[in-house]
Amino acid sequence: MSEKIVQQGTCKFCKNMRMIETNEDLSQEELDKIATEECDCPDAQQERNKRMKIEAAREYINNEFDGAEQQDVRGVFRNAVDAVIYRRIEAVSVKMAKHTYKVDRDSDGDIRIQRTFKETLEETF
Repeated sequence: MSEKIVQQGTCKFCKNMRMIETNEDLSQEELDKIATEECDCPDAQQERNKRMKIEAAREYINNEFDGAEQQDVRGVFRNAVDAVIYRRIEAVSVKMAKHTYKVDRDSDGDIRIQRTFKETLEETF
């Protein structure tokens, strides 16, 4: 059984230091990441909340576009989710056949993926 190592990490938001107990010697970058993930400061909590929303949206995207031929589409939507949640862009719309998908944020700041199906029926005599 390996011996526990106690090291120090710093939250990237509030700069509070935390003691981290591990089984292995970690880099300072890894320690700081763990400290940030464990921190209770508002910014760290907000960051965790964003990551949870991103993971939920990615799971939806993986289920919605599960075919091997849709790998590129999944990549587009994953990038769109990241860009929207971090406010680099406001929205992304993608049209595929009769479906239009829009990725944006709702008024609560949650990721929203809308799918619209449009079909036009026409009869000519």
